[in-house]
Amino acid sequence: GHDPAVFRAAWFTENLVSQALAVVLLRSRTGPSPGNLPARPVLLAAVAVSLAGLGLPLSPLAPMLGLQAPMAGFYPLLAAVLAGYGAAVLAVRAWYRGRHEHWL
Repeated sequence: GHDPAVFRAAWFTENLVSQALAVVLLRSRTGPSPGNLPARPVLLAAVAVSLAGLGLPLSPLAPMLGLQAPMAGFYPLLAAVLAGYGAAVLAVRAWYRGRHEHWL
């Protein structure tokens, strides 16, 4: 059967990392390029949240949190989900800015 602790860990990781990605993409001026990154505190917070999301399920704290390390195959899937999520965030942001540029 499927272990609920693995599912919780995967969900926890995906949620934290995808939200951190959204913050970075939405706070950057034109997209994910070195010259257009958000302010350093925003970037550092996003990195810290992402590292927590990736690291906690692998740490000794995982059992206390009801988490168990995901299988190795989870990480390529996570990368694909994040790529799609990032593309969607950028597309919606571009659409929104196009419709509301007089307010920006």
